[in-house]
Amino acid sequence: MKKVTILLFFILGLGSVSAFAQDLSPERKLAIDSLALEKVRDLSKYISIIGNKETPWSEANRVIDRAEELFMQGSEMGVSSLTKSEINYYTVRKYFERLMRLNYNK
Repeated sequence: MKKVTILLFFILGLGSVSAFAQDLSPERKLAIDSLALEKVRDLSKYISIIGNKETPWSEANRVIDRAEELFMQGSEMGVSSLTKSEINYYTVRKYFERLMRLNYNK
């Protein structure tokens, strides 16, 4: 019975989300799309700064703080490898700290 109740709430929730998305005006949808694109550009810029070996440590940490604000609290990044089938998950902050410490040549 509990499973049926949970399933019912899930289905009703999906219906309300779908109805909400359909109620968006074209202007509102365009504004949301524009904001999302801006966030993606910000993230791309932050990753470039964090991954740049010329960036001072204090500046990289400041940028990590800003990049972390783009994600919901508790978000994780999955990291995979060509040589292993498993995916390792890290908190957003830990992911960016590991990116900052990568040792590679251009």
